[in-house]
Amino acid sequence: MPRHRYDDDEPGAKNATGARRACRARCILVKHQLHSQQSPGTHRSPSPAGSGEGAGGGEGGGAWRARTSGANSERLSLATAVLIPLKAPSEAKERLAGILDRGERRELAITTFRGVVEAVLAAGLELAVVTPDVAAAAGLLTSDATLIAESPVASGLSAQIEYALAQPSFASFEHVLILHADLPLATPEALRALAGRADAGVTMVESADGGTNALLAPLPLDFDLQYGSGSYAKHRTAAAAAGLAVHRFASPALALDLDTPEDIRALLEHPEGAASPAGQLLLRWGLPARLAARGMRNAE
Repeated sequence: MPRHRYDDDEPGAKNATGARRACRARCILVKHQLHSQQSPGTHRSPSPAGSGEGAGGGEGGGAWRARTSGANSERLSLATAVLIPLKAPSEAKERLAGILDRGERRELAITTFRGVVEAVLAAGLELAVVTPDVAAAAGLLTSDATLIAESPVASGLSAQIEYALAQPSFASFEHVLILHADLPLATPEALRALAGRADAGVTMVESADGGTNALLAPLPLDFDLQYGSGSYAKHRTAAAAAGLAVHRFASPALALDLDTPEDIRALLEHPEGAASPAGQLLLRWGLPARLAARGMRNAE
């Protein structure tokens, strides 16, 4: 396991702080729960009345369990967990500021996240979300998920994901599928097909701009994550250097993310894009006309 990267090496910085809580995703978080990163140790949160669930507990981790249904018994869910990094919706999709206002960007981020979550759960996979705002994330979930508060000292997407994977929540899993939250065409079938390749080594889905939309790898990770510009090639190099077989997974359902106006155009031009929840939202907002005004005429 590689050494996790942190911005400071204060004693205890590598240990998760906060609480692992058990409550329903629709429950209202009480104020002290919002400080899980600042209050080390074990805390307990009561289950909602009538839920039949015990209080959660555990050392550190900044994670708490949000459950609304029974655990999936499929072997796939026991072996592979999906981890979705979720940026605060109010700060998401800044590269789309030229065609979407702040409120629209927030709504688009929420819509795509919910679509990915639905696909993950329908595929029979366990779900975890690492986010700076667990209260906001809990409000977006209606099904099983483990929420992990971001580390206050880890810097960058790769470090936050590695921090999340080091939490007790992942100890029982053999593989992780790291999945972006903005994949508007994600389907259960595509995710099951990808997760089915878990024993092949490292399998990735490349985005149009050379990023990594999905990364399936054995746990614990034997290489440092390389998210950022050109991450797909960097991940291939890092995984191969660790002695792992590396595979490309071609999947139109997972290859498109929504980062740029060009991605919006690609979604609306995709045979299934306009009918997707994100596509319907963009059409309702008149995005073809906005894109045309930017000279992207074939979006009309």
